Amino acid sequence: LSAIREKTNLIILPEMFSTGFSMNAEKLAEPMDGKTMKWMHKTAKQYDCVLTGSIIIKENEKYYNRLIWMRADGSYEYDDKRH
Repeated sequence: LSAIREKTNLIILPEMFSTGFSMNAEKLAEPMDGKTMKWMHKTAKQYDCVLTGSIIIKENEKYYNRLIWMRADGSYEYDDKRH
C-alpha cells in the first residue's frame, strides 16, 4: 500500500489477506470488531477510498471466509463465500 502515490477509489486485497489462505479457521478467525476490521477502517480512511478483501470471521460459533467492503467513513458491507 505504501506504493500508492495518487488518489485511488478502490484498493483490492487478496482472499484471506491477513492470514494467508488457510483451512485452520479455529486458530485464525477474528470477530467482526477485531484487529483486521479496525486496520481496514483505518487504512480506508487514510487513503479516503474503499478497501476490500476477505478475512476469516468467527460469528455465532461458525466460521466464515468473509469479503469486507470497507468505506472510509467506517461503514461496510460484507458477503460470505459459499461453495
